[in-house]
Amino acid sequence: MLAACLLTEIKDTKAGELTLGLQKRLSLAMALIGDAKLVILSNPLVGVDPVSKNKLLHTIIRYTRGRSLIMSSRDVQVA
Repeated sequence: MLAACLLTEIKDTKAGELTLGLQKRLSLAMALIGDAKLVILSNPLVGVDPVSKNKLLHTIIRYTRGRSLIMSSRDVQVA
């Protein structure tokens, strides 16, 4: 999940030392790592750079197949 959420570079960094965007990626990884039937994400892409945002959106789609997803977002565009 670290690779899917683009976190492999900072795997040994404490969560409190991460930027807002990296904290959002970490929260996303934590939400997707289990096999919950319902995944709720509140603005998971806020503070994430534009290149990573598109990759993470595809990660969300990939890992929530077969589950219910509730996600709030500001403006997300899928390319």
